[in-house]
Amino acid sequence: MKYKHAMRGPKTLGEWIEAYEERDSDTEYVLSPGERIVYDDMHGFFTYLFDPREKLVLIPKMCGDGKHWRKQILKLVLATRHLGVKGAYCCTKRNPVAYMRVLGGTLRKMEHTYDFVTGRQHTIWYILITPEDTKTTIEEEVSGDDDDTDSDSDTDIPVGG
Repeated sequence: MKYKHAMRGPKTLGEWIEAYEERDSDTEYVLSPGERIVYDDMHGFFTYLFDPREKLVLIPKMCGDGKHWRKQILKLVLATRHLGVKGAYCCTKRNPVAYMRVLGGTLRKMEHTYDFVTGRQHTIWYILITPEDTKTTIEEEVSGDDDDTDSDSDTDIPVGG
């Protein structure tokens, strides 16, 4: 399938959101109460919420360069450790193996949902990412150059939840 929006190059937030929605026609970009967004014109965006009961950062939406966003998510987890945060849950309706190849982490659970608007069932996968469960040491991960403009195409996170 040919998409209107390429996953490379600078884009406005609106263009990244269009790319996110384009790749999963069942997903509409709507923020939940308390959901925040982190955006970079070259790398895309991710959204997050804090789950105080589970002591996790939830990442319900991500689009763009997963290698770049992994570093930002780990920084967010480390910055909230004093609140007891254990890690981050990344949520996806796509193959979780692709996410785990880029983000690291472990598959923790899945939920089956039904979309009453489209009449389709979905499986949502939850991948737990912690600073202790990464491909590199946390110091290597969060330090260094944040401008990953030369990242390989296999580090792009498939979009659409």
